Amino acid sequence: MIINPTQTTTSDRAQELVLTRANAIVNQVFVVSPNAAAPTGVGQSLVVDPEGRVRVRAGRAAEVLTDVIDFDEVARVRAYGTAGLNRMWHQFRPDDEPLELPVYGGRIDPRTWTPKQEGTP
Repeated sequence: MIINPTQTTTSDRAQELVLTRANAIVNQVFVVSPNAAAPTGVGQSLVVDPEGRVRVRAGRAAEVLTDVIDFDEVARVRAYGTAGLNRMWHQFRPDDEPLELPVYGGRIDPRTWTPKQEGTP
């Protein structure tokens, strides 16, 4: 689970909410984005599941959220893909071009890279 606390007081909260959903999908994890309620912030805290679905969302004035998180859902999404369609880190083929990661000073070479299996360090 990624928890990204914010105290947004500006009108770009809508964009932050889109990014929260996208980050949940890309990382295949639950993402919680709590924000301060008015007048300190603009509210709209939310909990997003590993497929980008908003599970619970607060309004602008009330910022108390409750939810029951089933972490087995993370394993399911990682095993079967988002919406049962894609498994982002399993889509490489041995003859694909390496993916350069200049920001991280590295690369993913499909000929030698395999995703970590669940339950392994």
